[in-house]
Amino acid sequence: MSSYSSVNKSIIFVHRMIIVISISLCICALGIIGCTGEGNKRQQSVNETSIVRGGEDSLGPDILFDTLVNSLGEIIEGEQVLCYFKYHNRGDEPLLIRSIKAGCGCTVPKWNEEPLKPGDSEDIKVLFNSSGKRGKQNIRITVTSNARTPISTLFLKAEVN
Repeated sequence: MSSYSSVNKSIIFVHRMIIVISISLCICALGIIGCTGEGNKRQQSVNETSIVRGGEDSLGPDILFDTLVNSLGEIIEGEQVLCYFKYHNRGDEPLLIRSIKAGCGCTVPKWNEEPLKPGDSEDIKVLFNSSGKRGKQNIRITVTSNARTPISTLFLKAEVN
């Protein structure tokens, strides 16, 4: 009887191993299918973006600034200083600046709200009012556009005496 019992135990062990292997294979297959499905979604998203921008070969608008930091040096408190950030559209579609926000109410940006043609340049005018400001100033200016990199960060620096 003991040999019959050991044979049963061996058969049960083999059956359990088959079940474990089958479950493992199903999990692996689901993982592979899931990865493939996600890849297709990502590719579809890229293709949809290309269609919106004008086709596979289109670069879209591309913004390039001459400088990201404009240093005003030392200024006297109460002085209002105007400075410029020059930018270019290096892309192949019109560039539109949607908004420009300064990190402080003492800084007022102005820009041309018309689309900038490919290859053209324009200036963002920034007026800094140093009234009530003393010491080192480092003001963040956030530019939001339709460029491939939609957010650009500029800085205005000054030492107010």
